[in-house]
Amino acid sequence: MQDDGKVWIFRLRRNVYFQNGTQFNADSVIANFDRMKKGLKRSNFYSLSLALYYPSLISYEKLDEYTVRLVFKEPNINQLYKMTDFGSPMFAPECFDANGDFKDIAIGTGPYKITKNVMNKYVVLKCNDNYWGEKGKIKNFVVRNIPNTDTRYAALKSVNFTGFKCCIACIRIG
Repeated sequence: MQDDGKVWIFRLRRNVYFQNGTQFNADSVIANFDRMKKGLKRSNFYSLSLALYYPSLISYEKLDEYTVRLVFKEPNINQLYKMTDFGSPMFAPECFDANGDFKDIAIGTGPYKITKNVMNKYVVLKCNDNYWGEKGKIKNFVVRNIPNTDTRYAALKSVNFTGFKCCIACIRIG
C-alpha cells in the first residue's frame, strides 16, 4: 500500500494455473477488471461490480507479468475485506464472451473445477489435481440448488453424515 492507502500494489503468486491449463498472471487480472468494468454481473450468490467492490477506483494497470497496481481516489480501510468477500473472483479470460458473460462453465484456479453445470438444478465439481495449494479431500461431489426451505431441510435430514470430516459450507439459505 502506498500514498496513504490510495495506491495498492499486488504481487501475484507464480506457478498458478487456471483449470484449463492457462497461466494466472497480471494479464488475466486486467482481463477480469475489464470484465467488471462492462457492468453489473449477477448470480444467485452475489452481484459483481467495480462500483460495489472497488469504490473510488481510478485506474488499474499491469506493472509486469506478476504485478498489478490499483489506484483509488480515496483510501478505503475495508478494501481487502471487500476483495475477499466475493469481490475479486479471478476467472480465465477465455471463458468470457464479448459482453463479459460466461460462454459456458466458469474456469477458476481453485481446488475444484466445474465439470457440469445445469442452471438452477446442480453443479458437478471434480478435484483439481493441478491446484497450487492443498489438494481437495473429496474427489467429486454435486452441489444441488434447492430453493424451497422445507425441501432443502428434508434433503439434509435424509443424509447420513456419520464419518464425514467436513462441514456443509455451501447451503443456500434463502
